[in-house]
Amino acid sequence: MNPQRRLGRSRERREARNALLLRLLGLCAVLVVLGWLGGFTWFIGTLPKGERSDRKTDGIVALTGGPARLDEAAIMLAEGRGRRLLISGVNRETSAEAIRQTLDLPSALFDCCVDLGREAADTVGNARETAAWAARNQFHSLRVVTFAAHMPRSLVELQSALPADVELVAHPVLTERVRPANWLAHPSAALSLAYEFSKYVVSLVRWRTFNLAVTMGLIPGSTAADPRQETAS
Repeated sequence: MNPQRRLGRSRERREARNALLLRLLGLCAVLVVLGWLGGFTWFIGTLPKGERSDRKTDGIVALTGGPARLDEAAIMLAEGRGRRLLISGVNRETSAEAIRQTLDLPSALFDCCVDLGREAADTVGNARETAAWAARNQFHSLRVVTFAAHMPRSLVELQSALPADVELVAHPVLTERVRPANWLAHPSAALSLAYEFSKYVVSLVRWRTFNLAVTMGLIPGSTAADPRQETAS
């Protein structure tokens, strides 16, 4: 066969392979986008709508990120829904007195029953700080107070850090502006939800991978119940 012709056929085969690879990559990208959109739609549909349990727990944990969370946690403590309150992720430069005034709690109640966690810088840190606090106080049930869209990821991280016998009761917080009917009506809220969903997926995949590795005996540890099943009831 003519070398020129052989070279031309080789180039054609290489171009065909490249075109096929590009089509496969494009198909994978489309499937990833569709999968993400489907998961995001499910995530929005299953977010807590603000239902709260009236049951008492050993402790109350408020994850910092907005004053509404602290207000809700303070109300729960004042009503006796928990014996102690941990505010996780408090800025190191914020004084205890400033927190007390924000919560509008009696000094005696604040001094006896409110703990300020200043080590956590993110949700993973919140979970570790909460686990240490629960162990120190020998708590076996915790009311988790955080923004509704942050709740799924918070439960994953908390369940990963806590012993399996610690029960979590979700206490979702909704602001007046950001409620289920309005989540997708505001671009900033929609972007925040998309970002929160993406981080939730990362947390869930990491947690599932760890549990699978434990089940297979690759690493020591203990598996826990699916934190998505722990809802206010």
